[in-house]
Amino acid sequence: MVNNKYPKAMQIQCIEDWMEQFFHDSFYQMIDEQQFRVDLFETEHEYIVEAELPNVNKQHINITRHNNEVSIIVNKDEQEVVERNVTLPFSIESKEMKALFHNDILEIYISKEAKTNVQTKHINIQ
Repeated sequence: MVNNKYPKAMQIQCIEDWMEQFFHDSFYQMIDEQQFRVDLFETEHEYIVEAELPNVNKQHINITRHNNEVSIIVNKDEQEVVERNVTLPFSIESKEMKALFHNDILEIYISKEAKTNVQTKHINIQ
């Protein structure tokens, strides 16, 4: 006979939590494998969108912004184009932004405080 310390409802909740995390994580892993990995970080002064882009040239990367979304489009060759969109919970239309690409890592910096009057949708990579 198994002597369980926890009520059956708590055991079921633990399993449900595990399954939810499993499916959530594997969904993003699948997207990362099909396209490219994207992470979001926050510092005191900015948000950073980071994308892993192995074997990609800077000239093949296009970054745009619209409302609250950053789009990263990679033209690997004439037949293969991959895109990831990062949706943020606030508008980035007037936020100062810059992008850097080094060692197969694209970093997009979105300032929390600094604003820009430039209404361009395209973000240049330095």
